[in-house]
Amino acid sequence: MRTAARDQLRTGAHHLKIMLSGGVASPTDRVDSIQFSDAEIRAAVEEAEACNRYVTGHAYTARAVNRGLHLGVRCIEHGNLIDDESVELFKKYDAFLVPTLVTYVHLKRDGATTGLPVESQRKVDSVLASGLHALELATKGGVKIAFGTDLLGDMHQYQSEEFEIRAQVQSSEQVLRSASTTAAQLIGAEG
Repeated sequence: MRTAARDQLRTGAHHLKIMLSGGVASPTDRVDSIQFSDAEIRAAVEEAEACNRYVTGHAYTARAVNRGLHLGVRCIEHGNLIDDESVELFKKYDAFLVPTLVTYVHLKRDGATTGLPVESQRKVDSVLASGLHALELATKGGVKIAFGTDLLGDMHQYQSEEFEIRAQVQSSEQVLRSASTTAAQLIGAEG
């Protein structure tokens, strides 16, 4: 982990992204799994912090999210299955959440025709329904939420639909801040 982190940072990475849990698009790992040891996660965080950078983590479940936050991960991408403890940890560690809800909408709609494996299509269903609830929980709890989509390939054209989806549980101001001032704060580009 240290070697990989140092290599990425040496070649100009602005941040490191690690897999804290299984993924939706990957057909063989479970969404509810956790990945990397505590020592490996800490190593990535230590290396990023040494270069004045940060670590963001791919995670869906509260177990994976909470573990990452405890170990110094500054941002969680996805977070569809967070819980009340997650919300408290985001605030305690001054961390960010980047929901990617539009991805699941389009993977549900277009996944089969774009070659998404059947097992991955099932995993989309498991996180799609929970995404809005997680966003609402985080919004009401005062979590810093930044904009992101995680759209793959030809689906990039749907990025702005993330705003529409978020508007179901967030105010227009909250949605706009997620893509402007809050996102700028996350990446260190305030002002």
